[in-house]
Amino acid sequence: MKTIKTYFLLSTLIFITFSHPLLAKVADLDISTQGHPPARLDLPKNFADKKDWPLIINIHGYKGNIGLQRILTRLGLHKNKIGFVMLTPQATKDPAHDTFWNASNFCCDFYRSGIDDRAYIKSLIEHLLSHPIYGRIDPKRIYLFGHSNGAFLAYSLACQIPELIAGVAGYAGTMDLRDEDGNLISEGDPCPNGIPMPVFHIHGTADKTIAFQGHDNVPKTP
Repeated sequence: MKTIKTYFLLSTLIFITFSHPLLAKVADLDISTQGHPPARLDLPKNFADKKDWPLIINIHGYKGNIGLQRILTRLGLHKNKIGFVMLTPQATKDPAHDTFWNASNFCCDFYRSGIDDRAYIKSLIEHLLSHPIYGRIDPKRIYLFGHSNGAFLAYSLACQIPELIAGVAGYAGTMDLRDEDGNLISEGDPCPNGIPMPVFHIHGTADKTIAFQGHDNVPKTP
């Protein structure tokens, strides 16, 4: 009888832990109207104990996905010790079945789908800030980390919605290198409407995909 009671108590505890939104370690946010898969929300273990958590939005690269980005960055390993919430969205697929972000005029909507990924990320932020359960986010501490194509999107968002972004980190990506007409930007400010914010840029000199010294991305033919 004691064994049965013990199993019952353990089963109940496990059920409560993983079914209660404030105690669960992860959650999915499915709000896209453009075909994006649900974004993954990682919560620190003491999420329910306080409000005003920092938020890191972890954006994958071209052909990437949520799982690969979590492995690549390993940011989730530090959410409890440092204390932050992590949101990892996933892009849609192009006609070649590769995931991509329409991050800028330069990268990487090669098939010209016109999908508005900047609006999608903004809607995720606004949804999270107003969420009755997960809305324990400090609106003044929302940070972007992007890899490659995701870095292009991170920089683009920092330019377009700087009032929502406290800082940005980019790995193997740059700011937009094309104007609205598709011409390469040779001079001037690629972020004319931006405001000063902290930037942490990581780029290898041996990068052959997004070259350190720069190169032209030629759009593909649909």
